[in-house]
Order: sequence, then structure tokens, then C-alpha cells
Amino acid sequence: MDPGRRREEFAALWNDQTVGGLTRACKVFVHPRFGRVELTYQTFDVRVHGARAQGRPGDCRPPG
Repeated sequence: MDPGRRREEFAALWNDQTVGGLTRACKVFVHPRFGRVELTYQTFDVRVHGARAQGRPGDCRPPG
């Protein structure tokens, strides 16, 4: 593809400013001692949904 055209396409996307949040994903790590570790996570933007966070930073236990 022509580099000039790529710049034009990028500029159009950049000017559009349409973004979407990543709310669910899976990552795979290979640890030298423990082997393959799969991490699936979900995010919830409390600013958008008006929810209140519970728990303490670093606390992985569910509230309740």
C-alpha cells in the first residue's frame, strides 16, 4: 500500500475520534516455573454506570 494513502487513512481515523473501550479480554503468559497461565478479565467503568466500587486495592476476593 502507498505510504501516502496510509497516512490519509490514519488521519481520517484520528480525526473521527471514535473510540471504544475494551471490556473483556484474555491474556496468556508462560511462566518459567508454573507454565501456561491464562488470565481472563472484564472491566466495568463506574463513571459511566454510576456504580460504587467495593473492596480494597489489591483485594481479589468478591465483596460480601
